[in-house]
Amino acid sequence: MIEGVVLFFSPGGKIAHIWCVLGEVPLCVAYREDFPKLWRDLQIGSRVQLRARPFGTLMRVFDLKLFTLETAGGT
Repeated sequence: MIEGVVLFFSPGGKIAHIWCVLGEVPLCVAYREDFPKLWRDLQIGSRVQLRARPFGTLMRVFDLKLFTLETAGGT
């Protein structure tokens, strides 16, 4: 999975634009209809893990997870 950061949402909030570490196409888009359970937790600046496929000049996200940090010694 690739790591990324939510940069901004489209007007109306249906599309999240995510900068990710991809050589030629660093901008990925995620659609609310593809991730309804996760959508309310996404915010500008959220760190995410994703998988994406080419979608015109962008990359469309098909797998998306919020990045979680585990504390040292955590259970």
